[in-house]
Amino acid sequence: NKPGVKSKFIGLAASSSSLAVEELALEWYRGHARWNGMHCEGSAVRFIWCLLFWECALYAPIPDVFQTPYQSSPWDLGTDAFYRSRKAAIDARLLEIRRMSSVDLIETVRASYRTEEHFGAMCVGGAWDSFTEDDLACIAGGLGPLAVAGCCELLSKDFSYWSGGLPDLVLWRWSE
Repeated sequence: NKPGVKSKFIGLAASSSSLAVEELALEWYRGHARWNGMHCEGSAVRFIWCLLFWECALYAPIPDVFQTPYQSSPWDLGTDAFYRSRKAAIDARLLEIRRMSSVDLIETVRASYRTEEHFGAMCVGGAWDSFTEDDLACIAGGLGPLAVAGCCELLSKDFSYWSGGLPDLVLWRWSE
């Protein structure tokens, strides 16, 4: 391969065309193991953070962090000031999440997704066209409260650093 040229693979289905490695893996997991999945570069975790920290952090009433109606995030997101200026609220929310059952976490994600003021709003973590309410609820429930709280803590403390490097693929399924 030449530098910068992505490899292509023949898909598993007879009708498949050439696929990127992520698409090939998803094809296998969907067909053989009955998983739902997508190539999302960590956007599922960022979206769950966005929903769970909407009021207390992302859109908290902090002076001067929103200066135009076209901003998808506060000016201080990705700086030390973001966490410092919201520390009490973020820490309280993290404790609340850690104490939730998986069922409570699922319902909290669902409720936040459905909130009229949130749904479809332009926001740094929102991938409204990529994930359904069921997708995010299942992913959050599968990760569990402690893992979700851990990811959310890292994103709250340094969004710029921790929002990258997440797995390319996310896979999920509901247990029967």
